[in-house]
Amino acid sequence: MACCNGARGCKCTIVAGPGVTVDGSGSTSNPVVISATGALPTTGCGLTGDGSDEAPLTVAVGAWPYACDIAASSTGVYCDPATGQLRGEPKPYSSSSSQFFSQTFSPPLPGPTGINETIATFCATFVNPDPCRPATLIVSREVDITVDLGPNSAIETGQTGDNMTRVRNLSNQTYQGWHDQNTKVLGQGFVAPGASVDVCFDATAGRSEGTTNITSVQGILRAFFFTR
Repeated sequence: MACCNGARGCKCTIVAGPGVTVDGSGSTSNPVVISATGALPTTGCGLTGDGSDEAPLTVAVGAWPYACDIAASSTGVYCDPATGQLRGEPKPYSSSSSQFFSQTFSPPLPGPTGINETIATFCATFVNPDPCRPATLIVSREVDITVDLGPNSAIETGQTGDNMTRVRNLSNQTYQGWHDQNTKVLGQGFVAPGASVDVCFDATAGRSEGTTNITSVQGILRAFFFTR
């Protein structure tokens, strides 16, 4: 609005910008009315209101249904820079994979007399499938050792520092094909997003007495990844 500082005979000129209308002559009986024109904003999913003072644009949200504090425990909502869409936290992952091993000893491997001696080592590489977050890795290790036990013989079998089973043949005959399967489940900590980790463990035997011959060993490594 441009005026003449009240000079006699001068009239004001009102210039309306885009989307603005001006009505009235400016007299007492017909005052100037300035109003916005054009369509009110159109809202889509997740928005309510029309942008007016009486009905401002707001995000349609639900009530926090949990016992924990919303500020301390809630996650974020983010804008997709490519599409402008609102995005939530990345979805959680859980996955598992397995690696199987088998080794045959020919000729058979004499049972070791020491404690927790390594007869085979198994290794596998596992990858965290979540590209966004570190994952908790839990590993299951299984060992199956097959032994021929001569008369009055004994042996212990196990894995990585822990001989878990001891067997004794008290007969005067050879017991062929005895085997034992043992399992351990261990936490391996966190693995970075998309990163790989090498996991190894030993099949062990020890404290052999008499004639014991190890003919084969099998191993299984199972990896379980969890993100939240």
